[in-house]
Amino acid sequence: MKLLCVIGQLGNGGTEKQLYLFLRHLDRGEHSASVFVSGPSEGIWRDRIRELGVEIHSCVGSGMLSKVMDYRRVLSRERPDVVFSWSFFTNALVWASGSKRFVGSLRQEYAQSKIELSYLRRRLSLSPQSLVVNSSHSAEELIYAGISADRIHKIFNMFQRRACFAGSAGSIEARGEARSRYGIPDNALVLAGVGRDCPAKDFGFFVDTVEALGCELDDRRLLVLLLGSGGTAVKGMIAERGLGKYFILPGEVPEAAIDLAAADVFFLSSRQEGMPNVLFEAIDAGCAVLATDVGGVRDILATLPEELLKKTLLRERDAKLAAAMLSELLRDRKLRQDFSNCSRDILAKFAPEAIMPQYCRVLGGIKCMNSSPRE
Repeated sequence: MKLLCVIGQLGNGGTEKQLYLFLRHLDRGEHSASVFVSGPSEGIWRDRIRELGVEIHSCVGSGMLSKVMDYRRVLSRERPDVVFSWSFFTNALVWASGSKRFVGSLRQEYAQSKIELSYLRRRLSLSPQSLVVNSSHSAEELIYAGISADRIHKIFNMFQRRACFAGSAGSIEARGEARSRYGIPDNALVLAGVGRDCPAKDFGFFVDTVEALGCELDDRRLLVLLLGSGGTAVKGMIAERGLGKYFILPGEVPEAAIDLAAADVFFLSSRQEGMPNVLFEAIDAGCAVLATDVGGVRDILATLPEELLKKTLLRERDAKLAAAMLSELLRDRKLRQDFSNCSRDILAKFAPEAIMPQYCRVLGGIKCMNSSPRE
């Protein structure tokens, strides 16, 4: 079978990472795969997909007509059996795909997509007969929007565990190396956050919550490691609140997952999410987490005992409540250890061997799992 994956851009985001993981674990001894990119194509995941030996076709023009023409040329050249649209807005290319079998996706909250797209583009993007969503929340949104449940296929994001975090010795070593990179003392408690500069990540709320911790910042020897462009974007706010001495703001880093090993607790402050990859990475790095109840967060934390879930899922956007919950996680080592003890069960259901067979069924029963994926 020949498969053509279509994506809006190939940069450094979580959607692109999921495409890479899918292609990495696809049995390409049995099937061939290529990628069509309708927008910008530069970043770590473009490079890694190329390293897999997967051909990438990029648009030459920027207008809608030229993108459609480029897409049609790739269709004619590749002659795929199945087109798999990885981005919601590229689902609209279903109308230009002729009789090709076409599978669409929704990998963020539909409410956000409604804001970003015109009515016509949105309706076209909802039109594929098969739509893959990566969270229960997105599935419910589509049903509310009038999409029949039998057209919706819920396939969670995939997560590949890091070998360096797999055992306690490796985790301790990774923690020490990460703290050493930023000059963090062994006796400090570290709160971490990660993300790009965009309203959906809401790092203003993150700063509000840290400010609400008040005197506990000093009492608990707290440092805040805020990675990514979202951190540097709120640098002025941090200075205005007099919180500069508590924050470490490295900006963009090659792999945030490695630096998360320095932290004790991870705080996801987002207003909107699909299924946040960074939550997997924080859990894998040994962090206890506090996460806003958005997107696929509940799906990720679903295996936690109810009492522990109450302490890690923030149901209201209230900085004082968030600060109180963070304070409990930071001061209670046993609570953090209880969360760590559940981490393997949390991550197991998102492993490639659990997720790839689900793609197999949606794509028509193809053999998906590569037993020896290339790095």
